[in-house]
Amino acid sequence: MRKKYLSALLFGALLFASAGTFTSCKDYDDDISNLQGQINDVNTAITELQSAVEGGKYVTAVSNTGNTITFTFSDGTTTQVALEDQVGSVVTVQDGVLYIDGEATDIKVAEPAPTPEPGEEHKDQIIIENNMWSVLQEDGTYKTTNIPVSGVSVSGSEAEGYTFRVYASDGTYKDVKLQSATSSLTDLTLQDHSPALKYYVYTFKYDGTGRPDRDKWAGPRALPAKDGSLVAAMSTIGIQLNPTDVDGTVIDFSLIDSKNNIPSSIALSASADTELKTRAASTNGLYTLSMEDVYFDDANALNNFENQFVSSKKNKLYAVVAGKTRSAYDVTVGKANSGESLTKVNVKNGSTTVATEAVGSDPDKDNPIIVDANKWYSVTATEGAALYDMHLSVDNDDKTLYGVQIEESEGSYRFMTTTTPDNITKPIFNLVVETVDKNGTYKKTTLAIQQSAIITSGVTYDPISYEIKNKNADENYFYVSLDKMKEALGTQGVALWNTQADLASTAVKFVDTTDKNVDDFAEADGIDATFVNKNEAKVTEVSSLKDANFIQFRITNATAGANFDVNKQYNAVIDFKKNSTTVLNTITVPFTLTLPSITTLFQLDANFVIDGNAVCYMYEKDQKAGEAAFNLNRVFAKAETTGFTIALDDQTNVVDNLKSSDLASMDNKEFDGSTMVTLNDKDKNTTTGIQKGYGQVLTFHITGKYANAWEYPENEGFTFTAKILSPIYEGNVTPREGSQVVIPASDLDGYQFGNDVIIGNTYNTAVTYDVLPIWKNGKSLYSREDIKAVSAKSGNTNIFTITGAPTDALPPITSGNTTVKRDGYFEMHSQNVPQTSTTTVEITVTDIWGYSKTSSVPVQITVE
Repeated sequence: MRKKYLSALLFGALLFASAGTFTSCKDYDDDISNLQGQINDVNTAITELQSAVEGGKYVTAVSNTGNTITFTFSDGTTTQVALEDQVGSVVTVQDGVLYIDGEATDIKVAEPAPTPEPGEEHKDQIIIENNMWSVLQEDGTYKTTNIPVSGVSVSGSEAEGYTFRVYASDGTYKDVKLQSATSSLTDLTLQDHSPALKYYVYTFKYDGTGRPDRDKWAGPRALPAKDGSLVAAMSTIGIQLNPTDVDGTVIDFSLIDSKNNIPSSIALSASADTELKTRAASTNGLYTLSMEDVYFDDANALNNFENQFVSSKKNKLYAVVAGKTRSAYDVTVGKANSGESLTKVNVKNGSTTVATEAVGSDPDKDNPIIVDANKWYSVTATEGAALYDMHLSVDNDDKTLYGVQIEESEGSYRFMTTTTPDNITKPIFNLVVETVDKNGTYKKTTLAIQQSAIITSGVTYDPISYEIKNKNADENYFYVSLDKMKEALGTQGVALWNTQADLASTAVKFVDTTDKNVDDFAEADGIDATFVNKNEAKVTEVSSLKDANFIQFRITNATAGANFDVNKQYNAVIDFKKNSTTVLNTITVPFTLTLPSITTLFQLDANFVIDGNAVCYMYEKDQKAGEAAFNLNRVFAKAETTGFTIALDDQTNVVDNLKSSDLASMDNKEFDGSTMVTLNDKDKNTTTGIQKGYGQVLTFHITGKYANAWEYPENEGFTFTAKILSPIYEGNVTPREGSQVVIPASDLDGYQFGNDVIIGNTYNTAVTYDVLPIWKNGKSLYSREDIKAVSAKSGNTNIFTITGAPTDALPPITSGNTTVKRDGYFEMHSQNVPQTSTTTVEITVTDIWGYSKTSSVPVQITVE
């Protein structure tokens, strides 16, 4: 099993004189004295380390380079502690012996006891006692090494975590406790109920036609020195770690029974489990534990191995343990009924199987395995559990001609060709795959390999985001430079590409990267890829690919909008071909189409906005059949009028549980420049004639298609609020001069109360109008087209009476240079007032929308 002890890092060249010389600290006193106070920025280092620990990080590595100690954390960050003029030393335990800077001493260190139950004491192999390093003895006690601890030290292990200690000149020190991956664990959960770790015992007898001698086997895994029994796992254990971000691949896992016995010859290795278990929320923290092979050349040793898993003829129950953390005691270890037999090998490109051949077969040159240059291909066994080891080789001439590279490590075997097709004189070469299975059977498989015409592996560009324009394809496009592709091809590759790439055969498709069930799109679906020579503002479509330096992607809104979604990434995949079937190279251009924010397409005219609401005073030109209506486009300074719809809000109550959609309606929901909103007469006040929606804040939502082609996402729209008001109803009638109309009592009988003494004001007091009819366009009319009628009423009939309706206006009379207007008027009659009195004339103005506004005009009747 892997040893994870980095028991101490002690800075200062004071620890090692020669192997075995550790009898006294006297010789090191001067060095210790010199070391004190020579630590740079120790307080800063302590602060950084404490901050990392509090942030949930854990230590993955501690190293000493020159006079700097470096802590590497789980997120890849580092914290360094620098020392002046000092050389660090690393103190470790290997095979029960204390090592300093890789040199063995004569000091023996005992193995710690198996991981105890929670609450029991765990013993480290190295501790600090009385400022000396002490090591664990077989009886569980500690013995001093007489090696002093001074300056800066790191003690501990992967299982227990580490302690960073800084000594001051007076002998006092500060500690920072640092978690490791193992010591960070708080929980370890088995993913299956009562999992069984099954193994099979293969009878390993090295044999086979043409096999090399045992000691000349060239694979990465050495063959056993003599025949025997090979114990190989046939199943795995699924576990979940908590915290889930702990890297399980760096942790030592073991099995342990309830009596703290760890079975011998069982080594577990962890690999990330990428398959989501149904009982787990996510793949984070999921790992698969595999048992490493065990070889026995002694039958008694094999029997002892197998018997240790059974007690009283029952399978023992084990927990998975890592440091102080254990799973439930649900794991059993037992023998499987059968093993696997090695029959086939695979050639894979990543996870894709390119070819499968029978073990021991000869090359099939009529059906060679096609590989691309500069791309790694792995060779695996179909029955992976049956493979002991593998070795790949090619003829030296083929290796030179094809530039073949081979990399092998235990369990990993791969090859790559690096020479381009035009430099190759032989069309096919042989790849020899030698295998030894777990029964010890040797076989040689020869694969016929042919290199494809592909010049280089695919090039993926940086993602592009393009905002669509409300234009046609000639103005709606983005460019992609071919420089990145040519850089990947290299000088020789570009020369080959220039001579072989055929423009007419080049294929372009667009792939939906978010939904594999969607068929790929072609250029006919609205985006057209054209190869061009682009020199500043001049763009010329090319007739030969070697002349192209850009791809121009032109977008036809009407077609593309029906096939592509905005805010979704697609891949433009371009296959450059030598002919209709032979691909030379491929580039992938990820792109996302976006729309201008809908809030940039619509803008309310600030002149109409008060307190965030558009104030919509109705126009006489918008009126129809007496309805209270308003053309909403009047309040917009900027608006797209094609492809958008408008709707009244139907979610939020405005008044009396009525929503905007209850209070008003629109005859045309297309926002096309003539969108009329009309107040509904439902629940209209029969006395005042005012609808409940009048003057209320109504909410409108605008959604639609940009360029009448591209759908905006459901949650994106333009929302605004508006009030519908009458300019007449929101105004009043007042005396034309002063605060009241003054009428002598002597003139009251038959007094013409008209525009010379009163004036009308709209909602805007600066906008005035004549209240009574005027002569206009050859007839008697009201001065404003939005006035339907005007009437009057005496405020006190005991003082005077007044006609209810005004007279018509008459044509003006011109005498000489003087023109006299003859506007309509109300006629007043006196009731013989004995003294000066003050009262009112009630003037009611009714607009064309049916709203009547009554104003009290103060009147003083004077008696002299």
